[in-house]
Amino acid sequence: MTNTLNFGHVAGLTAAEQQQLSDLAEAYSYHQSRNATKDKYYEGHVTLQDVNLGIALPLGLRGLEVGCSWGQKAVDVLAARSMFDGFVGTGGSLDSLARLVADNRLVAEYAKACRDELKYGCVFATLSADDAIGCRIRFHSPAAAAALWSGEKGRIDCGLAIIDTMKDLFVNFIGAVVFSVTGFLYVKSKGRKKSAAQSFVPSKKTAERDYLQQALEEVMQEEEQPPAQEGPSASGEPEGA
Repeated sequence: MTNTLNFGHVAGLTAAEQQQLSDLAEAYSYHQSRNATKDKYYEGHVTLQDVNLGIALPLGLRGLEVGCSWGQKAVDVLAARSMFDGFVGTGGSLDSLARLVADNRLVAEYAKACRDELKYGCVFATLSADDAIGCRIRFHSPAAAAALWSGEKGRIDCGLAIIDTMKDLFVNFIGAVVFSVTGFLYVKSKGRKKSAAQSFVPSKKTAERDYLQQALEEVMQEEEQPPAQEGPSASGEPEGA
């Protein structure tokens, strides 16, 4: 399933900016089907019809998925080999850059961006003002962003990034309401009544349910037991009998 963007007329934009927005929406919609295919192969959701065996398949088997994680392994292995080590300068202090890296969690975000770049073929980065840290750096995959390249300028002319969707906000709202209500009922009953929220409240593990500790104790007992020694064979019975 692919998403199509249609902004219509946006108040406050000039005619040139409105045209750029329309071109960005068209570029985003154009690449969605190809990005969905790449994401499907990465997740391993490959059907027999996609494999193209060269034989006629019954209708009931065309949608059968083949468990194949080669695409994900190829991407993840290469992404793990690419590490962000920081910045190197010829002089001066790099404290401001180090603080920028720490505030934006660039080491962790770079790993995600590298994986998306290998999966889709490119990735986008945006900079925005932030009252708390000064500059906010975000990475966006082509599944949620698009850009228009300017050959005259030799760089990206304009871009579009989807930060959040109404569907995500609605799901988050429902989750917040459900957990708030169940949490309130649990606190009000002081844990006496069984509820769905009680499954998410941490409690001290009993010795009977500490399966990891039980397994460790069994291993230690096996190591402490002396190995069985082979004694001499019984009298009158040759060895190997």
